Amino acid sequence: FRSVRHAATVAGLHFVEGLGNQCSGLRAFCATALLQIRDAEAQRTFARVASLTAELEQVQQLLRDLGASRDAIGVALVSRRSKDVDAEIRRSCFESVGRWARVDPETFLEGAWTRYLHFGLNDREPKARSAVLAALLELLQGDPQTTQAAGQHLAEYAKPRILARCNDADASVGAAAIRCVSALA
Repeated sequence: FRSVRHAATVAGLHFVEGLGNQCSGLRAFCATALLQIRDAEAQRTFARVASLTAELEQVQQLLRDLGASRDAIGVALVSRRSKDVDAEIRRSCFESVGRWARVDPETFLEGAWTRYLHFGLNDREPKARSAVLAALLELLQGDPQTTQAAGQHLAEYAKPRILARCNDADASVGAAAIRCVSALA
């Protein structure tokens, strides 16, 4: 039964990752559309401005809906499976949050996501703790211009917990913690 649960969890995590990739692509489209709208306004081609604005509004609504779906499914999955009895399932959850953070650091710096990483720092399995520290490192190394306030909050909140992991009984966890501490500096 655990292998089926693990396979279903991994499939769900990849589904959420796919939704996140789509959100990222839509966000890039919106940024491009805004530039095109400004350019069309400067050229005074008002029919093009109206067309681009309508398309932008549609895509922004789709982005909101898709992001809400990603968050609902992802939080439900991570909240349950990050506490699973199987250490591999917990590790998969933490690794997934790290991958998601690479694609969309702003979203995954929110407390709805980082709380599971904080819980995972105290996981009984060293591989799970290492995965949490790798995900935190990914978040802490994000673009400081776009993630400044949320990144600062995460750094202040997680710093004591990360420092405590520097003396972990498992050497790989201690090394991962040291990498995180260097990112905090």
